[in-house]
Amino acid sequence: MNWNLSIQLESTPQTIRAVRKMFYSALVDRGAPDEEARLLEFAIGELLTNAQRHAYPGTRGPLTVDLAFDLPTVVFTVHDHGAFVSLPTVPTTLPESSEGRGLYAIGVLMDSVDIQRNGNGAGVRVTVTKRLSQFHP
Repeated sequence: MNWNLSIQLESTPQTIRAVRKMFYSALVDRGAPDEEARLLEFAIGELLTNAQRHAYPGTRGPLTVDLAFDLPTVVFTVHDHGAFVSLPTVPTTLPESSEGRGLYAIGVLMDSVDIQRNGNGAGVRVTVTKRLSQFHP
């Protein structure tokens, strides 16, 4: 069965942790292997943390997470409404500094990563797609 879920939250460590755990649990419940569910949990946590750090430095702000399960394919999008000086990109090689390593890891582990500005001009949306290699409905 396919399903979609949209979550609106405030960017705090507690809400980010809750979304990560909920996402992991939903994946395992739908038949994703534990290892792949953990990779996806890492990816969504990294994107939420990046949004918190870069879109709302030193403060809190609104985030939206859209999850689409059309298993074995999982698609999720993280939207923020903050102000980025420049649009981030997924590094193709491991960065020397810690800045950008999370996006690099996501780029290596996921099938696709698409980063764009929100349609209203404020904030960024990152869409990630991953086809599960093993799926047991």
